[in-house]
Amino acid sequence: MKQILRIKVVREIDEFPDTSLLGTGETWGLMGIHADAEIVVNTVLQRVTSGGLWGIDTDSDDSYLDMVEAEELDTLTVILKELGFAESEIGKVEVEK
Repeated sequence: MKQILRIKVVREIDEFPDTSLLGTGETWGLMGIHADAEIVVNTVLQRVTSGGLWGIDTDSDDSYLDMVEAEELDTLTVILKELGFAESEIGKVEVEK
């Protein structure tokens, strides 16, 4: 038995970014975006994660951040399909942000 419990898009601040090429005095930071799913396979809880995109400026335009989120969700969907979940099963789960 397998089941998708949750799908979530995560915007995460990079606590230790490599800003060595950027110069000094910058007031913004860098972040990453990835999509996660919690699934149950044979009564064992598992976490599946898209690869994520890191090094995104925290002051990036919302439309760009939304596009990256959509791409990460697409990647996660491909992974879940490879694990044997049907598109209909994946589509039933409301994406958390």
